[in-house]
Amino acid sequence: MRIAVALFKYGFGGAILILIAVYLCGAFLTREIGVEKYEKEFLAATLFWLVGLALAQAASAAAGKRSLAAAQADLATLARVAAEAGTAPEVRFYEGDEVYEATRRAVSQARKRVWVTYLRGEGPARSAAAEKHFQACREWAMRFPGRSFRRIILYCDTPAMSDFYAMELRTALEADDRKRSYHVRLLDGSVHATEAFSVGIYDDVVIFTHNDGPDHVFAFSIRSEKLANQHIREYYNRLWNLEVTRPIQEVFSADDYARR
Repeated sequence: MRIAVALFKYGFGGAILILIAVYLCGAFLTREIGVEKYEKEFLAATLFWLVGLALAQAASAAAGKRSLAAAQADLATLARVAAEAGTAPEVRFYEGDEVYEATRRAVSQARKRVWVTYLRGEGPARSAAAEKHFQACREWAMRFPGRSFRRIILYCDTPAMSDFYAMELRTALEADDRKRSYHVRLLDGSVHATEAFSVGIYDDVVIFTHNDGPDHVFAFSIRSEKLANQHIREYYNRLWNLEVTRPIQEVFSADDYARR
């Protein structure tokens, strides 16, 4: 009854605005209190009420209270709101150790694919957060068959990268022995020897990372299935299949690096 009164008093457009506000507040609270898994159910409930209001408004139009054209416009508004709510990307920003913590969470939440690049001429930071990130990558790939892990690393013939190459080669060789998907390729070519953004694809989450100086790293993440599955995946596949991108096992021998 109260919903009917609100519909009569404020109209269908007003009711939509109220429910959108309720959804946004509810979605924010679910993330703040750590129950994100219920966000989809909350969105579905909100859309259910919108559908109910649309049907009620259409019935009202049939009774002569509003025109058919107005009811169709309201239904079009409903469709647009539902589409935007379901596809709008989620963007977040991180700095310092938050970057590695965010990528570690993204790895643990991924179920199918973790494809990352490392386009720097220096080894990773030696912080606890960075070590946990790389450990999470190894465990994610080794624990379950059928998962796809890829890493593209810039190839630089410098001592600063030797430890990182050795670590990745050992993991790739272990994955080969255990029939797991942990594939590493080295990207050669001076055109890439700049401080470029590194990118990671974690199912439908894309994280761009950049080192702005030796002691400062920042990143931003975008949750978008379309961005991950269409645009960034195509970019990554092109990079992966370049002639100058070779498996790490072809660049370094096991005798030279695996036992370091």
